[in-house]
Amino acid sequence: METQSNKTKICPLTETLKLIGDSATLLIIKALENGPRRYNEIHDYVNIVCEATLSERLKKLQSLGLIKRHQFECIPPKVEYTLSSQAKPLLKVISELETIYLSAPINAKYHTPT
Repeated sequence: METQSNKTKICPLTETLKLIGDSATLLIIKALENGPRRYNEIHDYVNIVCEATLSERLKKLQSLGLIKRHQFECIPPKVEYTLSSQAKPLLKVISELETIYLSAPINAKYHTPT
């Protein structure tokens, strides 16, 4: 029988996935792996989301402290995004996900010869 205390327990994995578990967010983090990038560079890397979604995800990641936004005082305006030190452990997770895809039979399911 499920008690009230069981219903209110927080699962760390569930909560983390709510924050960063979508593909666009993970791709943004991956795009910033090798240093600062401008908005258009991130958009070109991610390339599966519309600009509104990208903008929303960047703001979300910034509010979570996972990325930093640096606006240069110049004309035209220039903005760069970088990963914060808090986001660095996520790169290991992303790398592991890539390894799983490349080594597991799951990728054969999606890439069968035509």
